[in-house]
Amino acid sequence: TMELNQDAFNSNRILSTSASGSPIYSRINISNALHNLSITDESGQVIQISHENANILIKGGVVHKISSIIKSE
Repeated sequence: TMELNQDAFNSNRILSTSASGSPIYSRINISNALHNLSITDESGQVIQISHENANILIKGGVVHKISSIIKSE
């Protein structure tokens, strides 16, 4: 069986502040399964990541090349 891993992560974009003054951040959802990596943004847009050229190794990490703009609304 193919295992699906997914989770939501805070972005750097502040949506609002809580009653106590703490920032509330916009979130993106990352889904990863064998040969299937995707991002779902705040607008509900699903961005499929091409594994052929998505991973660019850099010093200290990996940059994932995507084919669309991540929307916040």
